[in-house]
Amino acid sequence: MAEDLPESFVERPAEFDALIRLLRDPEREEPIAMTAALRGAGGYGKTTLARALCHDSGIQEAFDDGILWVTLGENPGDLKLKVLDLVEVLSGERPGYETVEAAASRLAELLADRDILMVVDDVWNAADLAPFLRGGKRCARLVTTRNRSTLPASVRAMDVDAMRREEAVQLLAAGLAGGRATQIAALAARLGEWPVLLKLVNGTLRERVGAGEKLEEAVAYVNEDLSENGLTAFDEEDARQRDRAVAATVAVSLKAIGTDSVRYEELAIFPEDVAIPLSTLERLWGETGGLSRVKVEKLCEKLNRLSLLLRFDLATRSIRLHDVMRTYLGGELAKRIDPARLHATLLDAWGDARRLPDDYAWRWVAYHLREAGRTEGLRALLLDFSFLRAKLEATDVTALLADYGVLRSGAHVPLGIEGGVAAEAQADEPLRLIQGALQLSAHLVTRHPEQFASQMVGRLLPHQELPAVQQFTESVIVSAPRPWLRPLEPGLHPPGTALVRTLAGHSSAVTGVAVSGDGRRAVSASGDKTLKVWDLETGLEVGTLAGHSGEVYGVAVSGDGRRAVSASGDKTLKVWDLETGLEVRTLAGHSSLVTGVAVSGDGRRAVSASEDQTLKVWDLQTGLELRTLAGHSGPVPA
Repeated sequence: MAEDLPESFVERPAEFDALIRLLRDPEREEPIAMTAALRGAGGYGKTTLARALCHDSGIQEAFDDGILWVTLGENPGDLKLKVLDLVEVLSGERPGYETVEAAASRLAELLADRDILMVVDDVWNAADLAPFLRGGKRCARLVTTRNRSTLPASVRAMDVDAMRREEAVQLLAAGLAGGRATQIAALAARLGEWPVLLKLVNGTLRERVGAGEKLEEAVAYVNEDLSENGLTAFDEEDARQRDRAVAATVAVSLKAIGTDSVRYEELAIFPEDVAIPLSTLERLWGETGGLSRVKVEKLCEKLNRLSLLLRFDLATRSIRLHDVMRTYLGGELAKRIDPARLHATLLDAWGDARRLPDDYAWRWVAYHLREAGRTEGLRALLLDFSFLRAKLEATDVTALLADYGVLRSGAHVPLGIEGGVAAEAQADEPLRLIQGALQLSAHLVTRHPEQFASQMVGRLLPHQELPAVQQFTESVIVSAPRPWLRPLEPGLHPPGTALVRTLAGHSSAVTGVAVSGDGRRAVSASGDKTLKVWDLETGLEVGTLAGHSGEVYGVAVSGDGRRAVSASGDKTLKVWDLETGLEVRTLAGHSSLVTGVAVSGDGRRAVSASEDQTLKVWDLQTGLELRTLAGHSGPVPA
């Protein structure tokens, strides 16, 4: 999943070799299952170094089950969507999990017994990183971050600072024929050997030399311009000096694109670390600058030549902006225009929100509505069945549910409603019920989207006393695809009832259940010879534990929620790792059906009951039978 290396890539052997040693055993050429990290300020090349690692043949051989990549950023949005991207890559399916926990559990299950390298790029918060650290005992992680405090204590971190002098000179001189090594080296030192600035200035030098200017004249021009914009030697550890250094260096580059620099600033309205489709830019820049499709592409080509873009990809017809640039542009844009107006311009260019033009628009329309200050418009869409149905067809249940979270993060009491918090709760009640109905139906709608209308009507019939819910239900009835099964009476459990949800999935009788200490998971035992792990917050099945050759009669979960022990008619017990879904060991010793099991509070011992009229005490750390408790004259059922 790693992107290709940039054309101007410069090797950094010291950092690269140290990183290789962390993740690959040089003698056996085997992967090392650990979490490593690259730490440094923005623009110092952490991401590029990680990409280089992914393209190393030795790393690819060691992690022969694949290389995953996820980019988080300062505001990663709905983390669940990021986790589901990896789940989809590994499984070919995109299940409708409603929580990060459920999605992370499925990802951990898919990582089991695979030699995989996962890169988690641009981490700002420890909580954002946590879902990607679960499971995968043979999986290695590489984290890039600006802040050491985001990393667990066990992580091996390596600092990525300024480039070495010869590396900086090589990057600054990339694509430039001729000497002038002394002048290039002096300019590189002035730029603090900071890769993001070196690439920007390299783009300007190549542009001017390409237009016929001599290299020494181009270098002199850049130096003069940097002095004019205030760049002197700066302390790379000082955030304010870094900001000024970026501003001064970008100012030099922007002179090469003249009035189009305004279009570049407008890129600040797009979410961080997201590929921006050219089709979206055509609509935005068509409105703000009258640019045609051809002119949009030519401007992106020029921005890319000047290294003002992180990536310009004609295969996917998209661009990506470096987060250092996005932060800088956001400040510049706010000086010139209220960004909300620009978000509104893009929304107006898209037109009817029920007929959006592409995947980006469907996934990010709620974000742009919020940023444009149009939360009432977003509220109306989330009460509109035609929009919900269209978005479900264009994306998935998870993306649809995420829009309700976007609304909550920017919601306010609608105009004309008085009473403060109580009034806001009253206004949001229809939304809460519709979202609840969608959550209750997510596992079905994911597999059978054609049931969407039936599910929504069936679950909302008991709440017709609310005018907004009644209006929504009537709109579903009118616009549902034909033919369809229309519930005439409340037959499906509605949101807000005592019964939270039904857990369905076993193909035979359910014989036992245990709940984790934190109340977030349940493990069920069944006559179908399996156990299932459930997320109690969502009602979704997050894993199946298969391995018994007989019916499973009982199950117990350790106090920390990490292990389960099952009792089976195959005369054995099995210990399971609930993080990975893997069988840890089998406990054999009973001479008849094992009918029940309990685990001690510290998780170190289990006691099993059997039809052979005995109980046995087991050491769960070693799998050894410690003793047999004999004395009953009949089967022991529990």
